[in-house]
Amino acid sequence: MIPQDPNNQDLVNPTATACYAIKFSPSTNTNFVPGEILTQATTGAKGRVIHWDSVTKVLRYYQN
Repeated sequence: MIPQDPNNQDLVNPTATACYAIKFSPSTNTNFVPGEILTQATTGAKGRVIHWDSVTKVLRYYQN
């Protein structure tokens, strides 16, 4: 089965990902390292950093 976009079209865009992303405030000065484990403070859920863009302040991560 091919994933679909919100318009029910096959998602064939080569830039599409199945990871989660968080956009931080421009004033954020935290840095993340690919492979770093993230732990959610309230639930203890864990994720792994895929990519951190220090210019756009977008963190991409995945959870199993």
